[in-house]
Amino acid sequence: MIQSKAYWRFRFNAIGQLRAIQTLPYDQATTELLISLINNETSWVKAAALSSLGLTNDASHADLFINCLADSSDRVVNAAAVALGKTKSPEAFEALLKLKDKPSWKNQSLMHCLAGLAQLGDARAEVIAVAALADNQSPRWFLGNSWDYPFVAAQTLATLGKTEKAYPILLERFNLAMAGNNTDDIFHQVLLMPP
Repeated sequence: MIQSKAYWRFRFNAIGQLRAIQTLPYDQATTELLISLINNETSWVKAAALSSLGLTNDASHADLFINCLADSSDRVVNAAAVALGKTKSPEAFEALLKLKDKPSWKNQSLMHCLAGLAQLGDARAEVIAVAALADNQSPRWFLGNSWDYPFVAAQTLATLGKTEKAYPILLERFNLAMAGNNTDDIFHQVLLMPP
């Protein structure tokens, strides 16, 4: 089913089922299947294969993940960034950092950078996450979810154990929203509060 020419959504779901039943470490056949899908598929199926292979935390796949950071699909780039971060590869930080300034719609590349850096757990990510959280001017989504770079920045700080860096920024914005009776912004700032 996964390697067939079936509708992509069936293959995407089949990869999810494989991930649910296959235990780590993956056997050679599963690893080769996932690598083949990454090399030959696009968007959703490729991203699902990257996410599955990323669960291995295997640094031997770092170059494959780095190559996928140049994909045209944001879904693929995000999956590759997270997978790369999980490898803890010495090349991961610099590769992920390049995403930060890559032109993208609504700063999606910055979100991918932060998501990967959170998985990497590198303390240098703190500066990038604080700057992203403090940036209230750049184009972005206002969704209060994982497709909003301030949200990903707050999650990154939480992952790094640096939530104290987020609170002054968010408290100032919350107070401004309260003073202006801006209900949407009040709600948004509360959503950004890290756990």
